[in-house]
Amino acid sequence: MTTRRQFLDRALALAAMTGVPAKMWGAAEALGEPDLRIGVLSDIHLSHEHDVRSKTSPTKEMFIHALEYFRDRKVHGVLVCGDLADAGLVDELEMVADAARRVFIPFCVGGGIRSAADMRNALLAGADKVSLNSLAVQNPAILTESANAFGRQCVVLGLDAKRVGPSPEFPSGYQVYIQGYRTPTQWDVVEWARHAVDLGAGEICLNAIDTDGVRNGYELEITRKVADAVSVPVIASGGAGKVQHLIDAFQEGHADAALVASMVHTDGYTCQAIKNEIRRTTSLPLR
Repeated sequence: MTTRRQFLDRALALAAMTGVPAKMWGAAEALGEPDLRIGVLSDIHLSHEHDVRSKTSPTKEMFIHALEYFRDRKVHGVLVCGDLADAGLVDELEMVADAARRVFIPFCVGGGIRSAADMRNALLAGADKVSLNSLAVQNPAILTESANAFGRQCVVLGLDAKRVGPSPEFPSGYQVYIQGYRTPTQWDVVEWARHAVDLGAGEICLNAIDTDGVRNGYELEITRKVADAVSVPVIASGGAGKVQHLIDAFQEGHADAALVASMVHTDGYTCQAIKNEIRRTTSLPLR
């Protein structure tokens, strides 16, 4: 039986030989129903049965252990590994390849991507998608180059949004930040989202800086504005503390998916329990 990784390898190889984008060889994916995503940050690792915080950079064993944890709990969404440049996860492609061989769960890697060649190497190592954040703002052409080479379904735009209030410069009331929330840009969030999709982004992970880690709910206003402005799936990120927050993201924020981290890492929730409660209290058709 051909595995997904073998299928992607073949699609990328055919694209390299023929010049025809990988998406034309069938390396494609679509989001049709609300989905649940799990965030794994560089300061989280697994200890026994629970995720705990650590100041230690993640090792290969920790990365694979995290993937195995979610595989065993039947998580079908994408595992997003963000802000990992300092930990060297993308540079350590062997780590990604080892995880892909041992754990059959879709995952997206991000941090440390410097070029389309880096993205190609990450995909060939076994990642399903690659997230581009600061690099996309600094070099927008990378979105088009990557989408043409690998298909836009592999290109995830990481977008960090901060509330600044409406103004002529930022009509949505939100400004794009890069480099781990440290550097403001000239981009309005909605304008950048539209432009990035026009360039080739196939999915947007929208992280609200003001609500990230607060656990009082997602930033629904900007989530809705971005989701309504673009034609690609939008993942709400930053602020989930209870199941109702995910329901709000889907129903009020118009998000296609919701990313949770602390809820499952430290608060005792399981992915299945979250989905069960959403199904019990709403008619949302979850994956």
